[in-house]
Amino acid sequence: MDLFRNAKVVLLRSHTKKYLFADEDEESVTQSRNGWTKNARWSVEFVRFSDSIIRLKSCYGKYLTASNQRLFLGMTGMKVLQTRPERLDSSHEWEPIKEHSLVRLKTQYGSFLRGNGGVPPWRNSVTHDAPHRTVTQEWILWNVEVIETEIQSSVHKTLAQPEPDLYSTSSSVSFESARPSTSEEGRRIFYQIADDDGRMKIRRGIFYQTADDEWRMKIQRGTL
Repeated sequence: MDLFRNAKVVLLRSHTKKYLFADEDEESVTQSRNGWTKNARWSVEFVRFSDSIIRLKSCYGKYLTASNQRLFLGMTGMKVLQTRPERLDSSHEWEPIKEHSLVRLKTQYGSFLRGNGGVPPWRNSVTHDAPHRTVTQEWILWNVEVIETEIQSSVHKTLAQPEPDLYSTSSSVSFESARPSTSEEGRRIFYQIADDDGRMKIRRGIFYQTADDEWRMKIQRGTL
């Protein structure tokens, strides 16, 4: 699905305006209003040889799993857990189905990831189920917020790589040169600047230059 194509990390927000949340017991999955914590972040993996089936991994390195355990005796909803199996199977696979600006996440068994509302003990629980009542149809809809993409991740890794002498001089400069494309002249320079104590300054960036002496002087003067 295009929405997840370049996504590396996502937040999933339910109809209750709460986020899919990996509990600290490293097993339970619930809903929380706290979307800023790492527990609300899910890493996206595409299943091999498929461009439409994904896996979601919690901050604990465990997969979002559609279990065969009932949440409550006599109820239809099955538990959704975090698990780290020796071997991945279909219980860890989810098919995103777009519905307008929202998404349904379908299991390989035909049920859907559902954020439950209502009163305790249903409140904040997460199950997988096939809702039969009209009133609960929206409970299987999720808003997907992409907070990190594969492209962003690769750029951050490049900018984060220090040169060996980064901390050995009073005004250290690290840079990488890349061959220019046919539409660009000169070299693409990634740079970061450290202070006298070796701590990175906020200033960093990318620019194009053809003359080595000119860009070195600009960095030293702090005019970039």
